[in-house]
Amino acid sequence: MKRNIRIFAMILALLICMGALLSCAAVSPSAPQDGEIGTNDAAGDKGFWDGVFGDSSSKDDAADAPGAVPPMEAPEGDYDYGDAEMEGGVMGGDGTVGGTVGGGFEQQAGQLTGSEWNDNDHFDAFVEKINGQLNDWYSIAAKWNQVATKRIHVRVHNGQEVPVRLAKVTLLDGEGKTLYAAVTDADGDAYLFYALNPSEEGHGYGPDSIRVVSQDGKTMTHQLESGATEVTLALESTNAAAKLDVMFMIDTTGSMGDELEYLKAEMGDVIRRVAGESNVSVRTSVNFYRDKGDEYELRYFDFRADVDEVVGILAKQRASGGGDYEEAVDTALNYAVNQAKWEEDAVKLVFLVLDAPPHYTVDTVRTINEAITAAAEKGIRIIPVASSGVDTTCQVLFRTWAAMTGGTYTYLTDHSGIGGSHDKPDVEEVNVELLNNMLVRIIKEYVEGKPETEESENFIQAENVVSIEVSGRPEAEVYERNFTSAEMIERIAECMNTLDLNGDLQENPGELDGFVYLIVVKYQDGGEQTLCLSGNFIRSPDNEWYEISDEERSELENLIQAQS
Repeated sequence: MKRNIRIFAMILALLICMGALLSCAAVSPSAPQDGEIGTNDAAGDKGFWDGVFGDSSSKDDAADAPGAVPPMEAPEGDYDYGDAEMEGGVMGGDGTVGGTVGGGFEQQAGQLTGSEWNDNDHFDAFVEKINGQLNDWYSIAAKWNQVATKRIHVRVHNGQEVPVRLAKVTLLDGEGKTLYAAVTDADGDAYLFYALNPSEEGHGYGPDSIRVVSQDGKTMTHQLESGATEVTLALESTNAAAKLDVMFMIDTTGSMGDELEYLKAEMGDVIRRVAGESNVSVRTSVNFYRDKGDEYELRYFDFRADVDEVVGILAKQRASGGGDYEEAVDTALNYAVNQAKWEEDAVKLVFLVLDAPPHYTVDTVRTINEAITAAAEKGIRIIPVASSGVDTTCQVLFRTWAAMTGGTYTYLTDHSGIGGSHDKPDVEEVNVELLNNMLVRIIKEYVEGKPETEESENFIQAENVVSIEVSGRPEAEVYERNFTSAEMIERIAECMNTLDLNGDLQENPGELDGFVYLIVVKYQDGGEQTLCLSGNFIRSPDNEWYEISDEERSELENLIQAQS
């Protein structure tokens, strides 16, 4: 009997040891920390999964739960497209992502179209919109305590005009307290905002100085002149090779159903191309959020270097839930900024794919404001991808988040003919691109810096042109020609791209007498550019008139009149 008891005790002890070992393995920092926040009706009994599939009231505890690794496969069921449903379950498909192996998407990449607008590059226009009397931008910004009209643009270089990247730049008041902090991008730019909450303006001290700390520990402090808005600083520093952490945070509520399957294919293509084309180490995280009371509030997955695994997770998601317009954007941002495991010395990008704003509550406003300012301080760039259904509140909030974190605003357009109608944002110009190409370009710019060549010097991308259509002003001469051959398109594009544009003119050459050519360049993605040639004057895609030489005018006119 005693022998049996000893054997039983040994077995019990062994089981306890095995359980302890498994527990240790679960909390190992090297293991991916995945899980869910919010309700999940399919979770079954509580217990082991508590903290992973909890209710919405325990979301903060759930996010911190170690070893939370639920099955990656999305629950089987019907796709919920708002009021309509389509039979199906987890995505099947032929395992392709835009022609590359390893996806499982129903759609091919390269179909959605989009455009980009960077408000930090056009900050005066952004401020004018917020302060304008003909829209409600200011009331929206003030309601969310994000009136981002006061900013100091800091550019840091090493004394040899080489940008200092990933340097922490802090704006201090007269007492040495931090007003705002940001991290320089690949071009050495950082954007410091202050006086965001109108109700607090006039309290405390204003901007007094800027402190810069580089990645290699070099430090400097610069005393600000009164009213300064642009500051260039030289800090001798060595830039280490960058790493890249890219996160996709995607709204998967029912309202996203009209575009989600296409978006998944586009994002899958972007993930593969960035990993394959980058000269730096790349990690990717895909995450999905809905709303309180849905199947889940947030489904999160840690950063991974394994592209196949990331794309596989993405392929299994579906659109469902929601029910009202606003969604749990605050939960998504809080996780992305404060709980995800970012590499300290990496370029950090969050593509926030969504079509609705957060719920408006006091707690939500506080959570979002804290997340945005923390993102700026950590160098996490917020890049919204606005989908069909966004309204003015969305536009004001999303563009503000992008500006405050040194990100850029992107949005889907109607050129693809996919999904519902897309809101046309209040921007000065629109340059339509294929969404996947645009996102890859943006990522590369944050890693390598923006190209130095200005758009006006190479404003026609001949390889993407479908046709160049030329017509004459009717009262001058009846003239129409459509160039579709690759050779003629290349020749005309090369001629236009090499024009020596000599300053913009105050007068409008369109008012002048003489023959006028209207030149419409049409692209594969549905976008187009319109130019105008009038004598020795040309209007480029930036809508400014420039003067060109007699030789340039003759060469271009001869090409236009040539037979294709």
